[in-house]
Amino acid sequence: YLGYGCQQVAGPTYNDQTFSQYCPQYVPANHAVCIVGWDDDYPASNFNTTPPGNGAWIFKNSWGPNDGDNGYFYLSYYDHSINSVSGFNVETEENGYSYDKNYEYDFHNVKGDYSQDCFEKLNNEYNLASIDPGNIKTANIFTATSDQTLRAVSCTPNLHGTSQVTAQVYLLNNGYTSPEDGTLVATVTESYENPGFYTMELPQPIPITQGTKFAVVQQMSFSNTRFENDNSQLAGTEYETLPIPSIEFGLVDTVLQDNIDSSGQNIGFSDQENIVKVEPGQSYVYGLNGTVGTTAPAWMDITSEEITQKLSLPITIDNPDGTSQENTLTPGNAMIKAYTTFGIGDDVINPTNISLTKSKVYLSTLPDGNGINKNYVSALLEPANSTTNVSWSVSPAGIVSLDESSGTTISYTALNEGTATITATTGNELVATFEVIVTNEPILCDGIDIISYSPDSFSVVARNVVPNHVIRNSETPTRVSLFAWSDENQKDLNTKLMYQIPGTNDWICEGIPVNNTHSYFNNAMDIQISVYASSTPNSTGHMIGTATTDWVFPGDETNPNVYYIAYNQNTGFVRPTVNDGATSGNIGDPYSVHMEGLRISSGLEGLEINTTVHAVGTGWLPQVGDGVYAGTMEENRALDSIVLTLSSDIEDLDKLTEFQYRVYLKDVGWTDWVSGGQQAGTPDSGNPIQAIQVNLKPIEISTGQ
Repeated sequence: YLGYGCQQVAGPTYNDQTFSQYCPQYVPANHAVCIVGWDDDYPASNFNTTPPGNGAWIFKNSWGPNDGDNGYFYLSYYDHSINSVSGFNVETEENGYSYDKNYEYDFHNVKGDYSQDCFEKLNNEYNLASIDPGNIKTANIFTATSDQTLRAVSCTPNLHGTSQVTAQVYLLNNGYTSPEDGTLVATVTESYENPGFYTMELPQPIPITQGTKFAVVQQMSFSNTRFENDNSQLAGTEYETLPIPSIEFGLVDTVLQDNIDSSGQNIGFSDQENIVKVEPGQSYVYGLNGTVGTTAPAWMDITSEEITQKLSLPITIDNPDGTSQENTLTPGNAMIKAYTTFGIGDDVINPTNISLTKSKVYLSTLPDGNGINKNYVSALLEPANSTTNVSWSVSPAGIVSLDESSGTTISYTALNEGTATITATTGNELVATFEVIVTNEPILCDGIDIISYSPDSFSVVARNVVPNHVIRNSETPTRVSLFAWSDENQKDLNTKLMYQIPGTNDWICEGIPVNNTHSYFNNAMDIQISVYASSTPNSTGHMIGTATTDWVFPGDETNPNVYYIAYNQNTGFVRPTVNDGATSGNIGDPYSVHMEGLRISSGLEGLEINTTVHAVGTGWLPQVGDGVYAGTMEENRALDSIVLTLSSDIEDLDKLTEFQYRVYLKDVGWTDWVSGGQQAGTPDSGNPIQAIQVNLKPIEISTGQ
């Protein structure tokens, strides 16, 4: 990368026909571009002002393909505005990163010659060269976001000359009063011949637990220092030793600059990115307090009025159109970063995914029959042998309280009516959340679950019906009612008695008949199941809970061979139910990332479809029968492979049908069609299923076959 004095409009230095620039004198760098090539034979005649010879660097600009020559331009080898050349040795994701987290505050470094101007001002006013290098320091204070291991820090020597940098790490005391008010746990010293951005590895790893305040203190001095700015009063002057605080500098106010494109249109841009954003409590400087060099050195927050006044500098910003604007250069954060890996030590197994056992919970402030108004949630980590801790938080406060935690499981208690979000965070900062809705009314039961159903019957269970609290006068659940919901009407279909599952507070009702010949049942959008409690058997009583299926049973008018519905992340069941080769799912929907489950039924008499699915992080789930849901719900576990098989009590009936299916994989598209018993999709491939198509039809047999 190269910094130069960018000329954005046609004039003596920039040719907007050949997209070339030659500047015969020094101007401050105001833009940075990337060298992508060179041409030793690029004609000198292509420049508005002829340079001493041929040759030009080829640059890729950052202003898009409509700028210059499809985003590129040419800069003469002899251009005098070239004054900041940078190269980077970086790690790539493909080869793996050495660290997991960067702690940092600085975001724009120094701008052009601004740092030299400010340091020149400091030296002129306070004679830094006469000060003991150990009496000028900078520091950043960070807070560990989880249990981590600190392994390295950064430094940014930004003046020409040999630099010597010493970095120290302090674990701060409670109520600390300075960046050195704590335990010194590491010291590292390095020398550098060139200015740049460097990583300093600590001599030993430092464990830091969540919430720990730690400081990185840095002392930097330069020998044989020289200022390169041709306009500087110090140009060519060398210093045997010059201590410099490692601070970024930026502007106080936004500067709106003109930018004239090739058509003459003003597409002005803002210097908003140059505004400093330092906050109190982040960065500190030592030794610039009071009368520098005389007053006993002390630590001061960089945002303090005294430090801001000492380090600020009025500057004039030259605009590309030849005009100028007055502004103020002011100190920002210390240019010090800290690099950590997640977990304590070297044998940490970090999870790649976190999910919760619940996504939404209703909780009452009224205690149940056992005097309890709390619930539990667990975090599921992948892989299961992850060694990271899980921390829990709740927002806003005052609705539920977090109780004791056993690592991946925590209990919580209802306090006041409202909605709160509980967040689980792993040591490597993966996050999962769920919602708790607290009411002052009694919760009648934990929920009504539909445990199985087919076109002919349903089975449901009422979970955790609490006696003597939600059931009045020792009432018991006595019946289940079914309602078919469509766009136009609802209809009470059937009722049936329930019985209590021994040893539990759960009540079950099995084999609730469904008569799908009713006209109002055709094309129904939902089937609602309601559970009632009554002190008198077979009486209506009062409703204690409901559940709704998203399953649609076709009526006699459709007569499909196969019908099915997908359950997708975020959207739930993808209605309506489809049949005979249609697509069920959400292809290309950014809010429906993957399929979590499937329900499929055969429409051919005597023939059933069995489903086996592979869920990421869980593996192959047990096979389920015709019309039974396969997969998970609201657990964020994508399906990535499905196997469908046919079965029948009628001999060879499955051989007299054509049965094929295929799935749509995220980032891949539709797979090839496969036959019964074959896998559609690949387990653990990283490509979750988003949709499915299924075809089932009888084979036509001609006479004599």
